[in-house]
Amino acid sequence: MHGAGGKAATIRRGRGWSELAEAENFVVIYPDGLNNVWNDGRLGDARITDVNDAGFINASINFMSDKLNIDQQRIYATGFSMGGMLSFRLACQMPDRLAAIASVASSMPEYVAPYCTDGEHMPVLIIQGTADNVVPFYGMPRQGLGYMSAANSLLYWTRQNECATSSGIDMLEDVDPDDGARVLPNRHRLREWRRCDVLRRVLWRAQLPRSCARTRPRHDDL
Repeated sequence: MHGAGGKAATIRRGRGWSELAEAENFVVIYPDGLNNVWNDGRLGDARITDVNDAGFINASINFMSDKLNIDQQRIYATGFSMGGMLSFRLACQMPDRLAAIASVASSMPEYVAPYCTDGEHMPVLIIQGTADNVVPFYGMPRQGLGYMSAANSLLYWTRQNECATSSGIDMLEDVDPDDGARVLPNRHRLREWRRCDVLRRVLWRAQLPRSCARTRPRHDDL
């Protein structure tokens, strides 16, 4: 799912999902948000209507499932920036429909937490840049209306998934050093929380994409 101001066509062209889907035999849906934004649950944003985007995504899955042979146990949601925030909301509102979610350039929004139910589990991958000045790595708390830090996002989902401990964290190999991102040593790495209930896992990769050197939009443009 695209970020605020983006569109599906950009994601389709620039992320390699279609080529991977063709090679690995899976289906990709590229949805467009109304007015190029998503109703991720935030309040006070004049760009966002009360459209039910969780219902829209669910209906899109239903539509494709009626047309194609979709494995209902292997449906995933992922998004960039505001699309990542919608992924978190879907994790909370559609836990029985999704196998896992991944969020890129988005930490867990404080305003999404009320949509979650204790005891509902969801495997989560969080990819957050340390140089991101739109969704800061250290968060942007706003009394329930902002964004958690990357660390607190991890803590939230490890608790939600009933992960017993953060021990057993491994440094995982950077399998593609030419992929346009680098894993920072020591404090910033790909981590996996094991021993979560019913194999629910939380993954985190702090990375600094080379594209971060370019000018990022202001926070108000998110």
